[in-house]
Amino acid sequence: MIQKSNAVPCRQLLVASSTAGHVTVCPDCGQVHLSLPSLTLRFDTEVFRQLAGMLRAAQQRLETDPALQGVELAAAMRQVVRH
Repeated sequence: MIQKSNAVPCRQLLVASSTAGHVTVCPDCGQVHLSLPSLTLRFDTEVFRQLAGMLRAAQQRLETDPALQGVELAAAMRQVVRH
């Protein structure tokens, strides 16, 4: 038996967007929604802050770590070879 929920759906306010997706937040429940082309992830605000910090650290390392400098070029070359 399916029970009907009286929960009010989230009101989504746009926080940021790009060609990769968008981020919205519900001012009522505080959940942050990360929407990508085929996927939406919901986080409480603290977990979202931790995720954003981790992604910033990863981006910085990809841009500054000499051992990782060739990663984008190598990936692009593999794509060219496959096609």
